Amino acid sequence: GASLSLQELTLEAWAMIEDPGVNRAALVNKGANFGNYTLAVRGSDAVSGNQVEYVHALPEGNYNCCGAEPPPVVYGDWIHLAIAISGETARLYVNGLLVASDAGAQPPVENETSLFLGRLLGEDPAFMRGVLDEVRIWNVAWTGEDIAATYNKTLGGPTPGLVAYWKFDEEGGGAVLDSSGSGNHGILGNGDTGIPARVMSTAPIVP
Repeated sequence: GASLSLQELTLEAWAMIEDPGVNRAALVNKGANFGNYTLAVRGSDAVSGNQVEYVHALPEGNYNCCGAEPPPVVYGDWIHLAIAISGETARLYVNGLLVASDAGAQPPVENETSLFLGRLLGEDPAFMRGVLDEVRIWNVAWTGEDIAATYNKTLGGPTPGLVAYWKFDEEGGGAVLDSSGSGNHGILGNGDTGIPARVMSTAPIVP
């Protein structure tokens, strides 16, 4: 929906990812060629192995951020990732802590294309191997204090600035419900096919 076309934003997700090798595993992707925004993890065999990667399209080329040292991703372990974009500033958080920032950002090019979780348009293989939970999209750039206060907690319902919130708590079926109140409901894979599978999350989240 239009509420997901953003220039100021915060993306959040819990993920447990299998090593994608030389490729990247996308958690959130809105549009081809990285589109309005893409949050991903690079494989151990990639140039920037075990790194978090945020990319969005510009009028010419792409904006890419933010390398953290040491590389923060441990494949097979749960990790919470958050990226906040506002004006010329990008900030990357891992497990509620600021790990990298960039003061040279440029605003993304907005689009009305579909948003995907665990899939990157144009990449082969396109699908993330692993588990996603508690994916949130905000139309504001949260501060470190905001992220630290809620990254490991569920949210009770509609919250100012929250434009998408997927808990993946449905008992079955092909629907993925948006708990933000914005109506950005999704479909699991191609519907009720069992691919991708629903599994019990073990992410360290407090109800």
